[in-house]
Parts: sequence; structure tokens; C-alpha cells
Amino acid sequence: SDLLSQTDALSPLDSNGQVQNNGKIVMIGVGASNPRTEFNAFMGQALSLSNLNPSLAFVNTCIGGQGVQKMNDPNDNYWKQAMKTLDSLTLNPLQVQIAWIETENTAAADTVFPRAAETFEGELRVLLTTLQLKFPNLKICYLSPRAYSGFAIPTQGGVGKGLLYPRDYYNGWAIKWLIQKIID
Repeated sequence: SDLLSQTDALSPLDSNGQVQNNGKIVMIGVGASNPRTEFNAFMGQALSLSNLNPSLAFVNTCIGGQGVQKMNDPNDNYWKQAMKTLDSLTLNPLQVQIAWIETENTAAADTVFPRAAETFEGELRVLLTTLQLKFPNLKICYLSPRAYSGFAIPTQGGVGKGLLYPRDYYNGWAIKWLIQKIID
């Protein structure tokens, strides 16, 4: 019922964050390179729907190589680029009401369970706080765990240890525990 009440609270907003019939309901994608590709595919499918709310605008703010450890800093370049992307589409951060998030701490090499998942859960909590700071009208956040990475091989200048198996598996646990704590 909380999701339904938040969904009912979505209204088109103007660039000042005020309800306006010809305003926008902005949904952003938050993450790195893989989520960028995934959000682009999602947008393509969503935009083909005949019953899509015409006030809904999708903005892909995902940037390759940017992990949660960077996103948790409100002054990081990730957010400067996200704001530039919104601005290029003549949208304002005050219009953002929905976020889809898929991320990881790309610098973390901890693979000890449950400690690694608990640490990442805390990082996700900070990210949600940062998102609320950047987008004060944010109402709904969808969290997705990363895709399986068991075939990736760490290389110098390539895939970082934070993106290796079993950290992808721990993503799911971190999200589960975060949602449970929010519910509790």
C-alpha cells in the first residue's frame, strides 16, 4: 500500500517542482556502464507502449566506471554529469520523482559473507540519502542487483575486484536487507 500511495502522489511537475498539467514526471537510471545499457533497453520498450503516461520522461544518468563509492559523494562528477544530462533535456532535478538503481562499490574486494553484503547495504542507504538530497521530490526508488559476473577475470586497468563474483550475489542480499530495514 505504501507503493500505491507513492504512485498516486506522482504528478507532473514544472521546473520549479510545482504541480502543473503540462509538467513532467521524470524517471532516472542510476548506475555505471551495464545499467546504462539496461536502462536504454528499458526506455526503448517503455516508449513503445501505447498507454504510457505522456508526462513521463526517462533520463539515463548512468556513467561507465562510476561505483556507489563515488555516487555517495554529492559533489562527485557523477552528479555534475547527471545534472548536465537533465539540463540538456530541459528538465530540472525538482521534476525527478522515480529512480532505478543498479550499482556496486567497484573498489571493494571484500567477498566475506555476510560482512560484504552488510557493508554494501550501508552504502546503498547512503546513496538513497544522496538521491533525496539531489532530487527532493523523489518518491519511488527501484533497486536491482547486478548481473552475474562469474565469468569476469580481473585485469590491470580492466574489471575491478569489486565487480567480481560473488559480490554480484551479495548485491541481492544487501538490497533485501535494506528493504527489510526500511519496512521495519
